[in-house]
Amino acid sequence: MNFHQAPRAAETWQEHEAEQKRQAAAQRAAANRENATKSTGPRTPEGKAVSSKNRLAHGLCSSSLILHGETQADFDELRQQIHRTFAPVTPEETLLADQLVEATWRLNRARRVENQALNQINVGTGMNIMRFNGSTNVPPTETSLATGLAEESHQKNLACILRYVAANERTYRASLKSLQDAIKRRQPQVAVATPAVSEPAVEKPKVAAVGQTIYPEGDPITYPASPSSVPAYIDRC
Repeated sequence: MNFHQAPRAAETWQEHEAEQKRQAAAQRAAANRENATKSTGPRTPEGKAVSSKNRLAHGLCSSSLILHGETQADFDELRQQIHRTFAPVTPEETLLADQLVEATWRLNRARRVENQALNQINVGTGMNIMRFNGSTNVPPTETSLATGLAEESHQKNLACILRYVAANERTYRASLKSLQDAIKRRQPQVAVATPAVSEPAVEKPKVAAVGQTIYPEGDPITYPASPSSVPAYIDRC
């Protein structure tokens, strides 16, 4: 028996398998090229108009944003409200409006998570207080939250949620400002006329006529220029 035949057979099989893979890859490439020649893209004006905006796609997929317990109808209603409010016209404005929809959707969810976390702390701590005191009186919300947040586990959980809320708030504010700036750039700048400011009239000082004196009040007082008659001096000595 020739012991060199077994390794040689294995090499021949590997070469044969590699060749089959190369042929399969070549066939797939040829099929893809043939299929590409059959697809000429949109032909109608409407299809071409939609296709021209493909490069502006922002990757917003509503289905990926909707979690269990959320509905597509609520998302669509939010989008209609924001588009109706800002009325985007250009492709850029439409893109930014959709980004604002996404940011608003995420922010609303983050606030619901915060509210739910506080409710869980409130209810759980309240039940513990009632069991500890042997009472059926539900403690005030402030007491339950203050007691619950004293626990380190609750503090870490709430701190993580608040960071989540803050991050979504920053994204929302940035999206809102970008959309407002884009709309402002599109709208024509209206020059605001500055009203002419008239200088106050300077009152000319009054000049006293002959026989008049001007007092600080400004009213002239007339006095006789010379005595009209002088009483005669009578020496009665």
